[in-house]
Amino acid sequence: METRVKGIVLAIFLTIGMAVLFSGCTEQKQQQQEEAKKELDYTVCKEENLPKELKRIIGEKKENSFKLTYTTKDYRYIAVGYGKKETGGYSIEVNQLYETSKEVHFETTLLGPSKEEQEIKGETYPYIVVKTQCSEKSVVFD
Repeated sequence: METRVKGIVLAIFLTIGMAVLFSGCTEQKQQQQEEAKKELDYTVCKEENLPKELKRIIGEKKENSFKLTYTTKDYRYIAVGYGKKETGGYSIEVNQLYETSKEVHFETTLLGPSKEEQEIKGETYPYIVVKTQCSEKSVVFD
């Protein structure tokens, strides 16, 4: 009986020890990922400042949601569209744009119109394009 109790106690201690060990590894990995993030500078582009080819591509895709990148010799453009909406007044917020050692991350949020703007009918196609430094890293849309 005493041997059985010792075995149970040992199993409990081993389980707790492994849990502590693995939680420490996870925290360390998460800290390394946080440290590896570098926020990127960007400019939100007006439609009239976009390259002609990018304007054409957006025009073809704007009916539906889209996520795309477009690269020129000097810049990378990252675009997110939210498709056709029945009213105006939408805006888009950039939550984050950062890079890691392997990729670029871009996250936006569509903000709805106010109640007054909802009453104004008319189709709109909210989208945002940001211009940032050129990079070979792939873009992840979060």
